[in-house]
Amino acid sequence: MNYQQPYPQQPQVLVVQNTKTNGLAVASLVLGILGCFFGWLYLVAPILAIIFGGVAMRQITNARGTQGGKGLAISGLVLGIIFTAIYGLFFLAVGASL
Repeated sequence: MNYQQPYPQQPQVLVVQNTKTNGLAVASLVLGILGCFFGWLYLVAPILAIIFGGVAMRQITNARGTQGGKGLAISGLVLGIIFTAIYGLFFLAVGASL
């Protein structure tokens, strides 16, 4: 009987990329959260959260895997949209009652 021995397995190389979190994504999330707590930031913080979140998502997409934080950017963007809508409707209602 002629048994052939299989080729020895080649060692697998694991490539790990160092990804850094996008700073605008973090800023977007922080501003989205702060927009709900502080009165003087009612419309400024959520609008900035929307802008920073959109820019961060574009930067993360264009970075091709070297930047992370897309979830942070999406969260900040969503919070910014929600609080802008809430405060916009609130100010619209207050202005209409005057």
